[in-house]
Order: sequence, then structure tokens, then C-alpha cells
Amino acid sequence: MARGLAVIASGLEAQAVGWYPVSPRGPDQPGALRISNRPSLADPEQARREYVARYHRDDPFAPRRFLDSRRTLLTMADIGGRHGLLSTRYGSELLPEYGVEYEAALYMRDAGRMLGAIRIGRTAEDGDLDDRDLDFLRRAHLLLERSYVDALQPPPDLGHEEVLAARGLTPREIEVAVLAATGLTNRQIAGSLLIAEATVKTHLLHVFEKLDIRTRAELARRLARWGR
Repeated sequence: MARGLAVIASGLEAQAVGWYPVSPRGPDQPGALRISNRPSLADPEQARREYVARYHRDDPFAPRRFLDSRRTLLTMADIGGRHGLLSTRYGSELLPEYGVEYEAALYMRDAGRMLGAIRIGRTAEDGDLDDRDLDFLRRAHLLLERSYVDALQPPPDLGHEEVLAARGLTPREIEVAVLAATGLTNRQIAGSLLIAEATVKTHLLHVFEKLDIRTRAELARRLARWGR
């Protein structure tokens, strides 16, 4: 995705381009990846917390607004232009801090499920995206979406441990995940690993969060799809 953002930033001469992923456990998280043509005015973690606390519900471009939609591109014209953006706290308070006055978003999906959005911001001097810019985004969308989805799939020659480690799971979380996927209960896993049942539950919560899943059934399906 970082390379895709660089392509967008270069092709559109954007002030800032960011990736806003969607998680089933919370609001969209801005700035997981971000390319800016000027220094950020805030610490990234602080900016994320501020966005979630004060501006997420007011953001007209938030990916969660389009979970059940087929929309791939949202422009200023779609939200009522500058007037529509300035009518929100997001547009009137947050964006000016970063010198952004115009925005657009590309929404990425996998088999219909929303993954997140690439957000493009431009300054007043740069102006809004023109027809040529929008055509560039429409043509880039499918390639970026397909590339991102493909990158999420593990190479076929990797085992479960390697795949889970690549997704940030600790060695103990991997052990718990593999056992849980076989159908063992928390008590059985605890007995097998000689740890407390409450510890197993905590590890599973971390596993679900890192894999962006909610149930043991989803965990079992993921590992079955990944092979050995």
C-alpha cells in the first residue's frame, strides 16, 4: 500500500495521501500509512486519537459510511463542494491544521467487504481535482485494490507459524491460535500449554484483533485456507 500511496501522491501532486483501514472492532483509523508533502503538525498517534474522539462521526469521507455501498470514488462534488465540507467539524477544524482544503477518497474492497480508503488531500493553491485527475484515480483504483488484496494473501509455501508470525502474532499467540483452530476449548488449551485459562482468553483476543476476525470458526477457516 505504501507504494500505491506514493504513486497517487506523485500523480496528483497531493498535499497528503493516507490509508484509512476499517476494523470490525472500532472506527476507521487514519494515517496507518501516510505520505505528506509537508511536515505533520501533530504526532501520528495523537492525530489518530483526536480524529477518533472528535471527528470520525462527522467525516463525510469515512469508509464506514459506505460499508454497504459499491462506491469506489467520492469527490468534493459528491458532498456538496467546499460548502458541504466546511459544514462539518472535520472540514472546518481538522483539515485546516494540515493545510488541506479539498479531499477525495478511493474505497478498497475484497469480495464486497470494505477494507479501507485511500484519502487524497490538496491545498487551496492546488485546487480541487479536475477531470483528468479523477480519470487517473478511476484507472488506478482497480490496480491498487487488486494489488492490496493480493498482498494480504500469504505465499503458498509458508506454514501456519510463518504466516501468523508475519501478521504480528507472538510465539505464544501462534500456539494458542493453532490449538484453537483445531477445536480445543480454552481449558484444554490452557492444560496443553500449562498456562492459565484467563491467559488463553487474552491471547485469543489478541489473535482475533491482529487477524481482523471475530470467531474461532473464522480462525479455523483462515488456517485451512493457508494450508499446512
